[in-house]
Amino acid sequence: MQHSPMSNTDVATTQHRRFTAIVRVAFLPFMLLGLNGAAIALAGGGAPKWQFVTIVGLAIGVSFAAERIAPYRSDWNQPRADTPRDVAHALVNEALQLGSLLLLPSLVTILAIDGVWPTGAPFWIQVLASVAVVDAGITIAHWWSHRWKPLWRLHSVHHSIERFYGFNGLMKHPLHQLFETMIATTRRHTAQAHMTNRG
Repeated sequence: MQHSPMSNTDVATTQHRRFTAIVRVAFLPFMLLGLNGAAIALAGGGAPKWQFVTIVGLAIGVSFAAERIAPYRSDWNQPRADTPRDVAHALVNEALQLGSLLLLPSLVTILAIDGVWPTGAPFWIQVLASVAVVDAGITIAHWWSHRWKPLWRLHSVHHSIERFYGFNGLMKHPLHQLFETMIATTRRHTAQAHMTNRG
């Protein structure tokens, strides 16, 4: 029995499905192991700051490209008059994050307890420990935000979105952003969780 040859449209559709599948499978390891691994290696080697900015820019670009190519739901790629609001939240919250980073040296000086953090451990172990401590803090803050009404009023802004895409992951009430950051990082600073100075 002979099969009719595939049309150009069928070939293009098949190729697009394969490419989409590759993007979905490769995205997480590329981001988690590739770009995060590169950032950790650069930090451990005392690389200049512009190299980190390059990695962050690449990560953002790859994320938005993957979102367009292989969305969880195709209709989430369509704006719903929410882009200006989400961009405004992103700018405000990223500015707050930058401000908190500038305060880190002062917080470490005030809150640090010498001898608790494993400063003698290899750099990558300190990175993993920092991720574990900060992630535990974020989880606690999130759990609490769903159970205490004053916090829920702030946190509910994050749950008001009608579609998921890159920018609205940053859509948080500024006060809740500060609360979450405080809970996530205070224990780390208290444990003298500053990375070994690499020059």
